[in-house]
Amino acid sequence: MDTDPSPIAPALKALVDAGNGLAEIVDQETGRVFVIGEKTDPTVTDQYVSERLAEARADLDEGRCVADLPTESLLAEARRRRQERFSGEQPC
Repeated sequence: MDTDPSPIAPALKALVDAGNGLAEIVDQETGRVFVIGEKTDPTVTDQYVSERLAEARADLDEGRCVADLPTESLLAEARRRRQERFSGEQPC
């Protein structure tokens, strides 16, 4: 992945902050959608991935499917769950 040391516009930082670390930006000329995210910790352990996959399997097994929800609802739920899980501690 390429990185760019250029300064980030305050408006872009505000969008990311307002979106709890995520922002969608639409290029008005092309219609392309860019998702900008704040990278807080590059380390994701195998244990973390295994636990999240186990949760997803349990959700499916119990009939909890979120495929019909709009993207914003999914992101809001993911943020809520992340905050609940990691309140007061650093996520891996």
